[in-house]
Amino acid sequence: MMATKGVLIVCDVDGTLVDEVGVPYSGAEAIGSLVAEGNHLAYASARPLWAIESLEKELGTGTAVAALQGAHITVRAGIGSSSVTPIASAIVEELWQLGTSVGDVWTYSEDEWRVSADNAAAGLEAAIVGRSPDAVSSAPTAHPVLKVLIVCSQSAAQAASLGAAVRSLPVVARWSK
Repeated sequence: MMATKGVLIVCDVDGTLVDEVGVPYSGAEAIGSLVAEGNHLAYASARPLWAIESLEKELGTGTAVAALQGAHITVRAGIGSSSVTPIASAIVEELWQLGTSVGDVWTYSEDEWRVSADNAAAGLEAAIVGRSPDAVSSAPTAHPVLKVLIVCSQSAAQAASLGAAVRSLPVVARWSK
């Protein structure tokens, strides 16, 4: 087995690598030096994959990405491979019904967010990453869904009830090498 030169450095994006203006010159310079020394840089963020990929292009680096708080993991050639298992359509539909009864539902598929209601949070998403999610009226099961987010706007008791219902669903995540 051949040893890999350097170490893997995992860096959070917002508030760590990127400030309110972008990547500071000193940060870009430090990353360039680390990569030039043979190290590998991975990004972790709540951002969607496309938003992190634009950062990778800007810096000319990137070995792996954990986007959407780990819902979408991509490993670049040379250090292994990754696969993403979508959530079963029946589960997405069940989560959509549960979620829309207590608030908003956000789904992520094909590098796009879809949301049950166009609201202030959708506008905030657009301000942060430069794109608004699509507002849709039913569970978007035409594309493989990788993440479902339910924003509960009801009472604590209803939120607890929702949590119990979600925990009872047979959701499975897989990682393969």
